[in-house]
Amino acid sequence: MAINKKCPKCGRKTIIILLLIAICSLAFTGCFPTTTTTTTQTVKRNNMTTPSVTEGEGVLENVVNVGDTITGKDWEITIEHIEFSQRVDSPKKEGLFSFGTSYYQVDDSDKTYLYCILNCKNISTISLSPDEAAMVKAIYDDKYKYGSFSRILDDGFESLAWKSIDPLTNEKIYYFAEMPKFIADETDTPVEVQIRIENQTYHCIVREAAVVDEVDESAEPAETESAGEN
Repeated sequence: MAINKKCPKCGRKTIIILLLIAICSLAFTGCFPTTTTTTTQTVKRNNMTTPSVTEGEGVLENVVNVGDTITGKDWEITIEHIEFSQRVDSPKKEGLFSFGTSYYQVDDSDKTYLYCILNCKNISTISLSPDEAAMVKAIYDDKYKYGSFSRILDDGFESLAWKSIDPLTNEKIYYFAEMPKFIADETDTPVEVQIRIENQTYHCIVREAAVVDEVDESAEPAETESAGEN
């Protein structure tokens, strides 16, 4: 009976050929570097469209105002209103079979809401959850952060759960950030609302810090004439 013996040289040749194929494949792939696509968001201000910019280190950029419209890949969002209030009433009253509420009011008189109204339009081709539209928080004195809860305006204020926004339709979403009332009463400490849309953060300045005039200590006092001198 004949016995087939494998040639050891043939096995080594096969391994070498496979290694050469792998090396050539990697080299060929390296000739075509992978690319990543980024979505450019725009901010429309007073009928003028300007390209968005990223946040720089130590520099506050992406500053927006009430009335501005931010357009991204899936959403077109207009900042309609920002205000301090201890009670926020819905412009729409709840219906007979609605699960909504007609107002939100703080439980403690020492608290207040800083609430923000965003008009959110779905510009994608599929229905989206309103939870995906934006994330909002308030910042006091550049360091104290207050998260928000959100409600969609339907028959009164309703939870965003189980809701969806169809393509090319829009809904108003209210964001409520609760904080101490003295923040609303102050006039000289900065307050801003941060709005995050599709991984981009925007800053809406509610109140700027008071500007303190610097005194020139090197200036000499003015000389005054004595009353007895002529």
